Amino acid sequence: MNKLQQVIIAVNNFSLGILLPVFNLVLMEKGATLQTLPLLVGIYSATVLCLELPSGVCADIYGRKIIFLMSTVFMFVSFSLLIMADSIVWLVLAMIFFGMGRAFSSGSLDALFIDQTLVLHGESCLAGVTTRMAILESVGLAVGAIAGGIIANATGTYLANIVLRLVLTAILFILCLFFVKEQP
Repeated sequence: MNKLQQVIIAVNNFSLGILLPVFNLVLMEKGATLQTLPLLVGIYSATVLCLELPSGVCADIYGRKIIFLMSTVFMFVSFSLLIMADSIVWLVLAMIFFGMGRAFSSGSLDALFIDQTLVLHGESCLAGVTTRMAILESVGLAVGAIAGGIIANATGTYLANIVLRLVLTAILFILCLFFVKEQP
């Protein structure tokens, strides 16, 4: 894996971690109640479940880069809706797009980077690549979660977490669009 691929994996997981420690609180701040919170999480989970297989098929047909770019667009829409949300209807839409983004992002970029590394270096590097990816994902997620908690505590609101996630999603889109190559 090259350095840019490692940065993309780390930033992707860092951005995921930014909202993890406070996501339920974000939803409640935007109008969810203790009764509707499980419904929203269920909508997200059902969306991911329904789209996981189709997104994998689409990645095989259209390319992993395109599918990851689509996932960043879905995420961007989701968090934009979350910023605007003032009722359960907006939250439901945000959770659907969030689930779509999660389903389309799961594994698409990882598989692309693994395939590219295998082509360049052969099967002997597979264990090293997957180990490095696992470390980058874990560290990115953990540092993002810590940063997300600190940001929410320091600002007293969750808007900064959402905006940072939006900015990082836009950065990921740009990095992947211009710097990640995929052979058809």
